Amino acid sequence: MTHMKPKLISATRKQYFPVKTYKEAIYTLDLFTKIILFQFAIHSTGIKDNIIRNFIARGIVALKSIMKLWEISDYQDCWVLHRCILDRLFHLEALAKDDTFELFERWSFKHQYDSRNKIRSDPDFKERINPEFFKDMDVQKERYIIISKERPQWRRPKPQEVAKEMDLDFLYKYGYDYASKLVHPMATDGEEDFYRETKLSGRDFFIDQRVIINNSCMAVIILINEGLSYSNLIWRRLTFDFLKNFMDFLENGSEKYKVSFYKIGSLGPDVDLCKKATKEKTTKR
Repeated sequence: MTHMKPKLISATRKQYFPVKTYKEAIYTLDLFTKIILFQFAIHSTGIKDNIIRNFIARGIVALKSIMKLWEISDYQDCWVLHRCILDRLFHLEALAKDDTFELFERWSFKHQYDSRNKIRSDPDFKERINPEFFKDMDVQKERYIIISKERPQWRRPKPQEVAKEMDLDFLYKYGYDYASKLVHPMATDGEEDFYRETKLSGRDFFIDQRVIINNSCMAVIILINEGLSYSNLIWRRLTFDFLKNFMDFLENGSEKYKVSFYKIGSLGPDVDLCKKATKEKTTKR
């Protein structure tokens, strides 16, 4: 497996690239991710690959949303989405460590079914809810009965512990933990938004918020890299070259990622970037 250990400098640098440069890079990363997702759609081997595929899809959409929110100066919500990306990464690492993808899928199914059922059974909302929205198919009902008897036991991983095991503590300290303070209301919650909306203060107390774009790009690259490494698919070296080159871009401004993407595009639609492993890859560490 090819695992990525980014340098701290990419997350804590004092100077960042022009926003236009980040937007161009994210556009290319989005195209790359779409190619990867289609490869999963063609070659996916089951539950583990589907979970990894979905985490990657969630990551790139969150990154594009961060860019949109940054453009309207909604930096606080940018950090909230950054935390969501890291949460997926930490979940992925924990699932791979214990090889509990299938257990997680069964637990998720039961948990989501129970939530819908709780709403359907609430007498205060029985006449108000849209029955079609909370309706379950017969196959789901049958599966729920089976899984309920199994009583799948799974607990969410602790982000700080996972980050430490990955030897990437800074992802927790300067990403997840910092953003957590913005997820839940604090006494100063919305202060920057107040001054920005009212223009009542001319003082410049805002930090360079390009940090959230840079660090979110880094988090998504790690998420994709780890996802490909843990999947039951064997990927062409070109895919990891692109990810490495993109990380180089975040660290020193190198544009080699464009060359890597061009090489991938030049393969044409009939050439696969991955193939199924002859036997299921072991993720348990």
